[in-house]
Amino acid sequence: MTFRRSLSLSLSILATTCLLASCSSSQQPVKTGTTSSSLSSVKKGGTKNVAKANVPKPVPAPAVLKQGKKLQIIVMKNSTFSPSTVTVKAGTVVQWLNKDSIPHTVTGDTANGLASLRIAKGHTYTHVFADIGTFTYHCSIHPTMKGKVIVK
Repeated sequence: MTFRRSLSLSLSILATTCLLASCSSSQQPVKTGTTSSSLSSVKKGGTKNVAKANVPKPVPAPAVLKQGKKLQIIVMKNSTFSPSTVTVKAGTVVQWLNKDSIPHTVTGDTANGLASLRIAKGHTYTHVFADIGTFTYHCSIHPTMKGKVIVK
């Protein structure tokens, strides 16, 4: 195996692993997008080859939505959650979409199952709210970013 192919394979595995980790839910796993990535060589020939991952944007998981679950999207923009408070029915899929140029997290204020990794621009974190209650959360990188999901 050539160095270039080995590097491309390693970066592809790394990109897939990172995408899976950032899109997972700790309470109920929901696939939120494709995990494939294409690699393109930035510099050919010379002494150094550099590869760049082109990862497509995740989309809501059709399988979850086909099960009759509703989707509520919360946008992260200008270091705020919008809307900051949502009220949903039990079983609703809530998806946080980062439209900021900086990463954010969705971290539960208590042990409520909300625990994303860093969510990069254009990526999502998805959680299915099965239990009734009030779930408060914040961004662990930007603690002033706060939100609430009320499940009825």
